[in-house]
Amino acid sequence: MNPLEEMRAAFNDLLKANPGLEERLQKMPLRVFSGRNHPSAGAQAVFLCYRLPGPDANGNWSLEAGSTKWFLYDLSRQSIEAEPQRIDQIIRSTPETPRRLVLPRETLAEIRQCLEIGWTGLGYKTVSFEEAWKNYTGLPHAHFVNSATAGLHLAVRLLKEARNWQDGDEIITTPLTFVSTNHVILYERMRPVFADVDEYLCLDPASVESRIGTRTRAVIFVGMGGNAGRLADIVDLCRRHGLALILDAAHMAGTRVNGHHVGTESDVAVFSFQAVKNLPTADSGMVCFQDADLDQAVRKWTWLGIDKDTFSRTHSKGSYKWHYDVVHDGFKYHGNSIMAAMGLVSLRYLEQDNAYRRQIAAWYDERLSEEERVSRVPVAPGCLSSRHLYQVLVDNRDEVILALNESKIYPGVHYRDNTLYRMYRYARGTCPNAMSAGGRIISLPVHLRLSYADVQRVCDAFLEIVRRRRTFAGGNDHAESDGPAH
Repeated sequence: MNPLEEMRAAFNDLLKANPGLEERLQKMPLRVFSGRNHPSAGAQAVFLCYRLPGPDANGNWSLEAGSTKWFLYDLSRQSIEAEPQRIDQIIRSTPETPRRLVLPRETLAEIRQCLEIGWTGLGYKTVSFEEAWKNYTGLPHAHFVNSATAGLHLAVRLLKEARNWQDGDEIITTPLTFVSTNHVILYERMRPVFADVDEYLCLDPASVESRIGTRTRAVIFVGMGGNAGRLADIVDLCRRHGLALILDAAHMAGTRVNGHHVGTESDVAVFSFQAVKNLPTADSGMVCFQDADLDQAVRKWTWLGIDKDTFSRTHSKGSYKWHYDVVHDGFKYHGNSIMAAMGLVSLRYLEQDNAYRRQIAAWYDERLSEEERVSRVPVAPGCLSSRHLYQVLVDNRDEVILALNESKIYPGVHYRDNTLYRMYRYARGTCPNAMSAGGRIISLPVHLRLSYADVQRVCDAFLEIVRRRRTFAGGNDHAESDGPAH
């Protein structure tokens, strides 16, 4: 038995001897500590995880259907620690800021391969990343693009062409999103119709249904902050009314509903790998059609209508491999191998990074749950959120943000109600929940260098500010997001 097998066996013995331990450990982040001395963990300790195989819906066993096991391995004592209270004590007493496991040298090594073979553009790493993303999510198709905005635009364009939608037809969407969600509808000369949001800040199915008209063709559902909201009800609604469903999954890399990664329930799902996302590159995205023909078509649309990309032509056989045709116009929306190299490394750590984000959210919940002047945005039942955002609603939002800034704490606003913008003001007042939430939303800091002590400092400052503020009317509609969503 090798050391890893011994470790697994010892850990499984611990699980059997401690009922309920596995559920607690799955909430623990995957963390690495440096060589500093920790009073409860010796010179060095590392959180590790591995996947055990499990049965899928058909009774077939596979790693994909299995579960992740978490434990702490004490390097100084060469022993496994899985007692929840001790792990929790180590996390809370850590004197240094936690840092993600993705080491710069891993990313540089992937990029170096591109430079050494002389292939930095479309193909090579982009092909590898598409395959890796399909394997991770279980989605049948994936095409790497230079932004999620490009992916959303192509989702609307190809569905419009495939289903013979007309200029002036309508797509129901949310006013609580980054503007690119709604801009892409206009790109294709269609009309955004805004429906209201629910307590999850996602589309409210009842509001969506009330907006369906004779020219309605699709619904764009935004998974706010990684939350699935009432996505299942939206899926059912679209099927009953014969509408296409576009999932704006910019925040949802790693989000699962009832154990399955999001995306398969929609006609097309679009993910963002922009620099501040859970799976960061500098900027890129993935557009994932369910239909194989649309997946093939989108590859021409991202490369100016050319029927063979350069990488495919270079690696094909024959005397005329340089020859290609241009079958229609198109865009230069394709991704490149440098961004894909960064994405490949980020994907290796996505599960661990998201687990730590959920831990941060749990720490916030501990402190904010009993403050009646703070409304926390809940996560929908059955949703394992990527936790891209931790959002709360407060009165005097703008004043609270300014006061937090004075304490060198910089929250975000995701998002302003789009109907407050000049170009969408035709719908102002039609979505009261979104209007109210847009004036009260704060996204508290959530990132991988945030420690338990950092969260406590944010909560101390935030609660003090909220408790000493008097309630004023208005003045909460002008703060902007701290960064792009797509």
